[in-house]
Amino acid sequence: MICGYVRSSKGCLATTEQRRALEAADCNLFVEEGPDGKERPELDRLVGTLHAGDMVAVSSLDRLAPSLPQLLTTLAVLSEKGVCVWSLKEQIDKIGRA
Repeated sequence: MICGYVRSSKGCLATTEQRRALEAADCNLFVEEGPDGKERPELDRLVGTLHAGDMVAVSSLDRLAPSLPQLLTTLAVLSEKGVCVWSLKEQIDKIGRA
């Protein structure tokens, strides 16, 4: 399953633009997060439902976390579950794959 993760924030891509890009990438499910602070409750819920072989697609890696340390932590958690990350902007689709 390819899950599209969309997060809005001030001055960044609008959620409609992110969603459009992820729809074009054939995402099966969408999770949308508001711009509120550093917490990512929707992402946390999504991670809890993912299984090995699933993929999280984002328009850009900065949608997953507000800082590099948090991004690395998120990527590590997903990788431990066997979940891959696909970033459209950075053209990376192998994060987490062996």
